[in-house]
Amino acid sequence: MKAILIGSLVVLSISSVTLGASLIFEWHTLGYGAWLSMVIGSFIVAAKEPRRKFMYSVLLAMPASIILAGLNYLYGVLGIPVDFGGMRGALVVVVMALPIAIILCAIGGGIGHVYTHNK
Repeated sequence: MKAILIGSLVVLSISSVTLGASLIFEWHTLGYGAWLSMVIGSFIVAAKEPRRKFMYSVLLAMPASIILAGLNYLYGVLGIPVDFGGMRGALVVVVMALPIAIILCAIGGGIGHVYTHNK
C-alpha cells in the first residue's frame, strides 16, 4: 500500500510540474507529462510492491485520475481556462481520464513487473 502512496506522489509531482510549466511557458506539449506520469508512477509501484505488482500498479489509476481532476479544478479556480470547470467538470475529468489511466497504468505496471521479475 505504501507503494501506491509513492506512485500517487510521483503522479502529483510530475503532473503539477509539467502542467504548470506548460501554462507558464505556453508549451502545450508538456501537458502530456501528466499522462506520462501515470506510466512512471505505476512502474514505481510495480518495482516497490513485493507481491501482486500488476494489480497494485493498475489500482494507481483511480488516485491518478482524481489528481488530474483536482489539478483541473484548481486551474479553473485560478482563472486558467479549462475545458471542464467546477466540481461537475472535475467529476467529468475523473470519468473521462479513468479508462485512459487504467491503460497507461497497466502499461507501466507491466513494464515494471517484467523489469523486476528479470532481476
